[in-house]
Amino acid sequence: MNGDNSQDGSEINEEYNNTFDNDNINNIPDLLNITYRQEQILQLTSFLDLYNLPQTMPSVQFINGPKSSGVNYVMRQVLQHYSQTCYEYIVVKKGSVIDHKSLMREIGRKLYTLFAKKYPEDEINDSEDLSYEKGSEEMSALAFAKIKNIKSGLDSRAIETFSSFKDYLQNLLLYYDINIDSPTSIYIFLQEFDDYPLLDFNTIFRFSKISESLHGSKFQIKFIFSFKENSVMKQYIGGMVNPVITQFPRY
Repeated sequence: MNGDNSQDGSEINEEYNNTFDNDNINNIPDLLNITYRQEQILQLTSFLDLYNLPQTMPSVQFINGPKSSGVNYVMRQVLQHYSQTCYEYIVVKKGSVIDHKSLMREIGRKLYTLFAKKYPEDEINDSEDLSYEKGSEEMSALAFAKIKNIKSGLDSRAIETFSSFKDYLQNLLLYYDINIDSPTSIYIFLQEFDDYPLLDFNTIFRFSKISESLHGSKFQIKFIFSFKENSVMKQYIGGMVNPVITQFPRY
């Protein structure tokens, strides 16, 4: 399979949509052969395999490819399909970020919206009431703490009332933790990170430390950064140990 570079963008997008409309997500690597050259399939195989087992995914992942590679589109489609059974995810775009503070606020807003939509508050209250009925002192204390937290406000506007973004994130995760029975990954995908203003390697390093230091919740936060330029990505990686990198070639 060598692919036909004469296809225009609309034809490619149509084929992508047809590819990912298939309900059998286990066949995604095979279906991608429809629109990708053989070398692109080789690049994607191990990457897609990781998403079949989200618990094995590292806390920080890097993907690299020019706009013509379709890296961001494919990443979003993969996240969307596997999220049906494996995990949750949010996507952050550069247009919504002007500095580090606005990035934290945007992530907080999207996470809060994700949780509020997936776990309506009436369902949470039912779960908390049930914990009291069970007479479990530990569960009752936890439910009370969560009620107290939500009354103080956990939407993105409340971030500044916490001592750090990590504290806000931990409170948010613990509040919704009662809704899940087993560890669940949440992927935060930051597109074209090399174009984000006023952000650098330290931002990525801090995110990795936040992921590692969160405790007490069954939710696991993991970050995916995409870059357009391989050289810039290498600068941002800095001294990180064994980062997972997937590179997409140009069409």
